[in-house]
Amino acid sequence: MNTVGGSSCGDEWLWVINQLASSSDAPSSITVVTTGGTIQVPLCQLQNKNAHYCVASLPGDLIDATAQLPDNWSGKFVLSHHPCASPSPSPSPSPNPSPSPNPSPSPNPSPSPSPGL
Repeated sequence: MNTVGGSSCGDEWLWVINQLASSSDAPSSITVVTTGGTIQVPLCQLQNKNAHYCVASLPGDLIDATAQLPDNWSGKFVLSHHPCASPSPSPSPSPNPSPSPNPSPSPNPSPSPSPGL
């Protein structure tokens, strides 16, 4: 992938391949590698000579994306935008457990007289 930095926040993952010589040069899908596995992301829009590949969510964190393009292609393949991360809710503090009572020591039994003494 040419660029990841500079991508903005949106409602989906969107990659763009631009400067295609012809719209027929657009691959039908791109390969996206994540920490959760590898998926094929389909072509979702072809606009002039720009191909868009979109998916709502990924099965893990993004590692890489690749596309099969003609040898003479000289455009850019970029991540245009990705879903905005919503802040994770803070866990509710758990109440401090009250200390469990220590059992009272059992009284020491008085020695019983031995028979015959």
